[in-house]
Amino acid sequence: MVAPRKAIILGGNADQVPLIQALGERGYRTVLIDYYPDPPGKAVADVHHQVSTLDVDAVSRVVDAERPAFLTSIGNDLVVPVLAQVS
Repeated sequence: MVAPRKAIILGGNADQVPLIQALGERGYRTVLIDYYPDPPGKAVADVHHQVSTLDVDAVSRVVDAERPAFLTSIGNDLVVPVLAQVS
C-alpha cells in the first residue's frame, strides 16, 4: 500500500477551508500549520500543527518531519516569503 501524498497548508482560516477540502478530495493527506489552537481549517485537515505560519524555523521543522509533496496557501500574502524560503 502506498502512503498518500502530503500537502502542507499554511494558515487555517475560513478562506483556507475549501483548499484543504479540495486537496483531501484529490487524495492528499492535509497537514495544517496555524498558530491558533482551533482554527476553522483544523476541522477538515488530517493533521494540525500549532505553529506560527510566519516562523520560518518552526515551519521548516514541520516540513522536515512531515516530508510533504508541497507547501501551499491561499488568500494569505503574509506567508508567501515563508513559503518561498522553506521551499
